Amino acid sequence: MKLIVSKRTDHHWAPVRAERDRLLALTDAYLTGDRLDETQTETLKTYRARLRDLPQSQVSAADVVWPDLPPFVKEPPGPSRV
Repeated sequence: MKLIVSKRTDHHWAPVRAERDRLLALTDAYLTGDRLDETQTETLKTYRARLRDLPQSQVSAADVVWPDLPPFVKEPPGPSRV
């Protein structure tokens, strides 16, 4: 019997999921009210869909390719993302 060990362990992907969840939370407020025009709304929906696809769309937790934050979304002051 051959044992196959997945490289997608929770240990490796936990920081990726945490950052993804932080970025989703950051963009939550932009989806309420009339803050965005139609183009911005579609841009944000696409961005959030790409975030939700992480980590399934990635091969390695060490080499995650993050989608670009839409220019109208502002990061709060604090430490920068790694």
